[in-house]
Amino acid sequence: MSAEHLSIDIEDHEPSKVLIHLRGEADGAYAEHLHEHLFPVLDREPLRVVLNLADLEFINSLGLGALIQFHNELASRGGQLALAAATKGVLEVLEKIRVKYGKTELPVLMATAKTESDAVVEALKLGANDYVSK
Repeated sequence: MSAEHLSIDIEDHEPSKVLIHLRGEADGAYAEHLHEHLFPVLDREPLRVVLNLADLEFINSLGLGALIQFHNELASRGGQLALAAATKGVLEVLEKIRVKYGKTELPVLMATAKTESDAVVEALKLGANDYVSK
């Protein structure tokens, strides 16, 4: 599934675990595209979603808003969202959302490789609640 500057790949790994890989730019022009492709995933309950952000080059407040809506709906259904391979830009966005959403209002779980200890430390400093190793 892709738009001109945003690609969304959804992979089922177990009946209740889904990997979503975002590539490109998640700006206002693609917020609806995010919504259209992410929200149908919610029909698979209970659900654990890993959002791979390694190739997400840019996200603005509208793109982030779509992800926050997805997270909130997922959480209301008993699901869990983990962010994986967050880039420096994504970590900066995490820092900005902590201004509005506290750790209990919008918990952020980072998924990382064991060798990425610097990334884990940075993510925790910028507002992630916790992390899991892949």
